Amino acid sequence: MNEEILQELRRLNRQLKELDEKVEKLKKKANKVDRQTATPWQKFKRRIKKASNKPTLVGRVLRKLINCYRYGWRYVYCLIMRRKGIQNNKIVFISHRGKQYSCNPMYLSKYLMKHYPGKFEIVWAFDAPDNFKYLKNEGIQVVKKESKEHLAHLMTAKVIVTNVDFFIYLPKVKGQIALDTWHGGGSYKTCGFANAQNLMTNRQRRYFERLYSKVNLYCSSSRAFTQQTIRESRLFQGEVLEVGMPRNDILISRDKPQIEVKVRKYFSMSKDTKILLYAPTYRSVAESENIPELDMGRLSKALGERFGGKWCCLYRAHHLGTPADMEDEIDNDTLLSAMEYPDMQELLYAADVLVSDYSSCIWDFSLQHKPVFLYCPDLDKYTSSRDFYTPIENWHFILTRDQQELEARILAFDEAEYRKGVEQHHQELGSCESGQATKAICEKIFEECFRQ
Repeated sequence: MNEEILQELRRLNRQLKELDEKVEKLKKKANKVDRQTATPWQKFKRRIKKASNKPTLVGRVLRKLINCYRYGWRYVYCLIMRRKGIQNNKIVFISHRGKQYSCNPMYLSKYLMKHYPGKFEIVWAFDAPDNFKYLKNEGIQVVKKESKEHLAHLMTAKVIVTNVDFFIYLPKVKGQIALDTWHGGGSYKTCGFANAQNLMTNRQRRYFERLYSKVNLYCSSSRAFTQQTIRESRLFQGEVLEVGMPRNDILISRDKPQIEVKVRKYFSMSKDTKILLYAPTYRSVAESENIPELDMGRLSKALGERFGGKWCCLYRAHHLGTPADMEDEIDNDTLLSAMEYPDMQELLYAADVLVSDYSSCIWDFSLQHKPVFLYCPDLDKYTSSRDFYTPIENWHFILTRDQQELEARILAFDEAEYRKGVEQHHQELGSCESGQATKAICEKIFEECFRQ
């Protein structure tokens, strides 16, 4: 019987190899046809792009010329549009560089539309605006990121809201509010000028100083975040709204049971099934390959022994990274992909346990006092390349280095001890999470827009 199975596996492997070879041949044929049908202008652009990627003097010069063209015309266009003046009721939003309708900007946008109907002109910018056409039905303007239309809105808006960084070429507009909500809470991984391992050249330093100077208002989840991330890492000395993050309001209030129903319906999950959310931080493809895959069957068994019930894992990779090989293990029973689910905070709301590593979602999840386990097999390497504001051992979450230790710590979980540690962690970081962050920030926006 075993011999028959082996023979069948060998046959399937041969078929897969043959299919791979056929796919490669088809790709080469398609590329050949593409080259033959390309216009002279397309051929010229491809040669320039190929030459600019080479680590030579010519390559560096071409990259500079391309960037000058890419940013130069936008800067000039912005200067022209800036002369039109500000519209006091216009607000432009963008989340995760135009990839999503999510995070803090989304929660602010929804609140403004609901509580100030007809008061604001809301504009959202996306990489793929066709995927978000449904927002037009809610009275939101949807534009292509960095298009002329988007740039015109940016130069005439009273408020611009982002959760990452602003565009480097964007000129300042007098009287405009540039709000950066950021996309992470607590204060864990170093970034910007606080990252000692990131040895910047003078040119790089000038670039980041210019980039960070685009912002004139922040919101903060904790006093540690204000001091370490905003003041020290980004050299910002302006106004900071220490009211928490809008996206975390629902995690503190816990007054929307319909969210859990929505999540379970999306994943066709029964009411009795408990949810483990596995959400690791961003890593490059090369770094991800060195992370041992978790055996979700064993993990579900350990969770069942400690907390009872049947468990299912939702896997959510970082939005900037590529999904790890774990996506290949999706079996619609114990492991489901949550990559396409639109709102990470709703996943955190519905989950019973979180397994992560250095992601700031551990801060968000801990506001509910639910169990957080850190799975960090690459801790030493990650620390040497990125580092933390405070040692990871002081975060008061349950730290593990491998699957065996993770299972053991799950089985030995002490709820009272854990809750005490989390509350101490919130006190040490000086938590500003109030459950009213969205309301407070939107009131600030309304005040700035309609100040007499």
